[in-house]
Amino acid sequence: MSDDNLIPQPKPHYYLTAGGLLPLSQTIMLLFILCRPGLAQYVIKEADARYELLDYRKAIDLYEQAYKKKASLHAVERLAECNTRIEDYKQAESWYAIAVIMPDAAISDHLNYAKALQNNAKYSEAKAEYLKYAYSQEV
Repeated sequence: MSDDNLIPQPKPHYYLTAGGLLPLSQTIMLLFILCRPGLAQYVIKEADARYELLDYRKAIDLYEQAYKKKASLHAVERLAECNTRIEDYKQAESWYAIAVIMPDAAISDHLNYAKALQNNAKYSEAKAEYLKYAYSQEV
């Protein structure tokens, strides 16, 4: 008789779902997937707290995590602003380029994008963004 037969084996745990019984591992995975948008909100709140404390580098890490989970204008604008504050104008330019094409982008995003382009010596592109901003102010 082998020793394996003497060792009690754990029985798998199953949980009742709308689709029937699921093993514990699949239930946990399902919950993780369903709760993911909430995770992005939690990360945004944490990033906002770091932003308010002027901890821009940590805020950047958190906003990037949130953006990967769920793209939002708030995360993009804050990423652009944080990178501007730490004088990483290349990254700021990249994030403002995303911001200006997102739905509900603020007109100030065009102004900030123009400033980032100007800081990166992209003067003709900056001029075009400044003009977009100026024309929007006339309306």
